[in-house]
Amino acid sequence: MTSRVEVPCPKCRRPIHAQPPSAACPSCGTRVEVRASPGATGGVASCLACNCPDLYRQKDFPRKVGLAIVGAAALLVFVAVASRLPFWAIYVPLLGAAALDALLYLALPEVVVCYRCRAKHRGFAAEPRPEPFDPAVHDRYAFGRSTE
Repeated sequence: MTSRVEVPCPKCRRPIHAQPPSAACPSCGTRVEVRASPGATGGVASCLACNCPDLYRQKDFPRKVGLAIVGAAALLVFVAVASRLPFWAIYVPLLGAAALDALLYLALPEVVVCYRCRAKHRGFAAEPRPEPFDPAVHDRYAFGRSTE
């Protein structure tokens, strides 16, 4: 898997699949700068788009697909209840969604995300490994407030 950076356009917020040293937004043409090298270890210690040291990791999974899985399970539960199926049949869609979620969690790679610019770094070495998402750090960047 090749290493790549996806940066939200500062003007229109559409994703830019950036390659060093710079890339242009396909929608509005705004240019963004991207550093060429992540560092000596091959991992991402700071954001390659804005040089911010605060990064977090998450599973590389589209949220819309996750919401669609949960919505489909909820719809199937509703159908099961409305059809007056046996009590155990109501739980089958929920257990199926939970099993699918567990399989996806184990199978999908992680992506490193910048708190400041929301750039997603994919395919880089595992070390240094950022911490999982921290709401206190997010609030510091999103709202300019400290939780201390």
